[in-house]
Amino acid sequence: MQYTLFVREGGCSSRQLLGRGLEDLGRSLDDFSAVVTSDDLRLTCQSVLSAGGISFMSKCLVCEYLETGQMIGHQLEGFPHSRQRKVVMEKGREKEKLLRDLARCIFNVMDVPSPI
Repeated sequence: MQYTLFVREGGCSSRQLLGRGLEDLGRSLDDFSAVVTSDDLRLTCQSVLSAGGISFMSKCLVCEYLETGQMIGHQLEGFPHSRQRKVVMEKGREKEKLLRDLARCIFNVMDVPSPI
């Protein structure tokens, strides 16, 4: 809690997920020494890289920094790390090859088995 926390604008799903996780732990954004709100990913990454604080974001947004060791990812036990998303399409269209392939690609990226 002693670090500056970089967060997205209010209403963003990652900020909502962060707020919910903090609330489950009996904490809030107010518990951090400072909170900087920005939707500029480049600014957030550069700030974290210069030891200016921490952020809660998807690994896919910073995978290059994680792979090179410039950033370190942490997971807190009991903290929600994923948003619940659904893939929806018109009934019957899952039989169309292009849509079926698209859905399978999405599930593959999310590392979950495809239901179709």
